[in-house]
Amino acid sequence: MKLNLPVVIVFALCASPLLNAQTRCACTYKDWQGDCSAQVSLAGDRITFEVDTQQCSRIDWYASGEPKVTIVTDGKESELWTGQATPEITVQSCKICKDRNFQTPKPKRPETAQNKLQGTSHWTGLCSGIYNNGARFKVDLTLEIANTAVSGALSYFEGEDVGTLTTEVSGTLSGNDLNYTTGYNSRHWATIPPSATVFDEDWCHANGTCADCTYYRD
Repeated sequence: MKLNLPVVIVFALCASPLLNAQTRCACTYKDWQGDCSAQVSLAGDRITFEVDTQQCSRIDWYASGEPKVTIVTDGKESELWTGQATPEITVQSCKICKDRNFQTPKPKRPETAQNKLQGTSHWTGLCSGIYNNGARFKVDLTLEIANTAVSGALSYFEGEDVGTLTTEVSGTLSGNDLNYTTGYNSRHWATIPPSATVFDEDWCHANGTCADCTYYRD
């Protein structure tokens, strides 16, 4: 065992870069990510490969007309040269490969009101144009949003002879576009900015009367 131990250690040290490249890099033509620049140089009995990327790369090169392929990780590799003393070295191509250490990040979802308002949110609105001779009136709005589906409730003071009315709301929120109806057959349209803290709304009844509202998130 003592006699074999140095041999095992030496083998592990020599094999490590190759094993790393085999498990980390995918360098067939369908895995190429783009081009790179490469230099191959020979000094004594060591041949060195350098590329201008830290990502896995594949160098196709020639030593005195003999085609060779070398996979480089982290920008540089070096190995023992056992060929002729002064080969004519020519680099044919350098390709950036798919690299497990350089996974392409998933694109972020665009920032929208739909993303921010999932769940329950409460709003206070100021509207004008329908009741009390066009005077401004207060509205309390609760939105329950599940993906694109909108439900909730809307309350407002219609006047001394009617009092406060509360009705259910139902509609959709797609991206920043909010559309919903109430139990009193009113329709509501709004574009909520991605900040999702304030928005303007058009509110119209079936008889054609409309109000302009501004809602502020509580």
